Amino acid sequence: DNLSGNGAPLVVSSFGESRATIEAGTGYGFYAHNVAGIEIRNLNFRGSGYTRNTNHGILFYNDLPGDVKLVHIVIDQVEVSGFRKSGITLGAWNGNSGFRDARITRAVVHDIDSVGINVFGEFDHTKTGYAHRNIYVGHCHVYKIYGLILPDKHSGSGIVLSDVDGGTIEHSVVHTSGMQNRNCGGPVGIWAWDANNVTIQYNEAYNMSAGSGCDGGGFHLDGGVTNSVMQYNYSHDNDGAGYLVAQFEWARPMRNNIIRYNISENDGRKNDYKGI
Repeated sequence: DNLSGNGAPLVVSSFGESRATIEAGTGYGFYAHNVAGIEIRNLNFRGSGYTRNTNHGILFYNDLPGDVKLVHIVIDQVEVSGFRKSGITLGAWNGNSGFRDARITRAVVHDIDSVGINVFGEFDHTKTGYAHRNIYVGHCHVYKIYGLILPDKHSGSGIVLSDVDGGTIEHSVVHTSGMQNRNCGGPVGIWAWDANNVTIQYNEAYNMSAGSGCDGGGFHLDGGVTNSVMQYNYSHDNDGAGYLVAQFEWARPMRNNIIRYNISENDGRKNDYKGI
């Protein structure tokens, strides 16, 4: 019963001493539609390569009517590589339906085309509330997120939270991504947008590329972020800003955010960006 969180979760894991590998080919590694109460532990998910695969590594997707938040997702000690759309995604697209109490920990995500770890909901600047609640990303390593070659959309980010009320990204490293980006408004290592009460702390982001476009920064609070904190992060050797704050047209209001106790070293290598 994953609507209320009662009952034992379904656990998908390896049997025996070594870690099993799911060979996904051109498909999904793991796809869950309108269900939660699931734990994925100690597995490798391998697609046929970011230029050949057409799907996500791990995708949880909720489009139920009625603003339903499905409860309990754990993704722990996985390696995800060789997928086009994303390594790990929690997605929703029906009002404020989404997921609650989700944890992504000790994940290694690499050789992906579009985005490493991504949480999104149905964006509507007129709505109140958020699709997801209590989302935790910790101790993850994301690299070689190349970026889809798109002229009109950013691509190649490491870890992104949006449409989240209560989120944390900590003790994670993102690097060497965004190389194929062509858009201005491009990839950032770790960032949030359209979210409330997000903490981004104790992370490192380096060697982020703008590609032939712009950005390629370390950390970012983007449009509609409120009541959030970015602290104790280390950004270095990025094309874009170490720490970027931006509000875009048609975003919800941005307010009451704190950026403190961070380090920027050798950032802003292209396009006249700066540390902040």
